[in-house]
Amino acid sequence: MRKILITGGFGFVGTHFINLLQKDNDIFVVDIKHKAIMPERDESIKYTISDCREFFKNSTEQFDLVIHLAAIVGGRVTIEGNPISVATDLSIDAEMFNWAVRTKQPRVVYFSSSAAYPISYQTGDVNNLHESMIDLLDIHNPDMTYGWAN
Repeated sequence: MRKILITGGFGFVGTHFINLLQKDNDIFVVDIKHKAIMPERDESIKYTISDCREFFKNSTEQFDLVIHLAAIVGGRVTIEGNPISVATDLSIDAEMFNWAVRTKQPRVVYFSSSAAYPISYQTGDVNNLHESMIDLLDIHNPDMTYGWAN
């Protein structure tokens, strides 16, 4: 049995991870949403309803796997319409990575968006995008602020 943390676990992707992993694993969810949005879930799943940044600030707990899904929800419309959302998303991710390093989390799964890739890979011919196309030491133009946030 693995001990798994899912941030943003009551969202669309998170609920699928819970359904997939809840059998034979000890699941802990941190989300600002209330658990009632997923009534079919196993009641043995532990959760806390709070901003995950508060959890990261106070937790010293170690998990076998961290699946980090917490973010500002709404996609491009939300982020482009409210630019401070980019800063909030960056804050959420920074707090998670700082916590993961401080508490020595062995495995972290982090999600992004195709908008994070340089615009040159998103126009013209169809490209199969892969991780090596993003160079974190030499970041090229992602797709607007939505790409920067993801």
